[in-house]
Amino acid sequence: MADKDLDFLYQCSNEQLKLLADFMLYDKDGKLRWAEEISSTQAFKLK
Repeated sequence: MADKDLDFLYQCSNEQLKLLADFMLYDKDGKLRWAEEISSTQAFKLK
């Protein structure tokens, strides 16, 4: 089941997706956000 609100992600470049991922993973000081869990997944590590 696809989320239509996220369809725009298919149009993003790798650089744009990296910016989005960095925004979700790191706070303004460059530290990992305390509630983030994605960086520990195998799929993320394969990047």
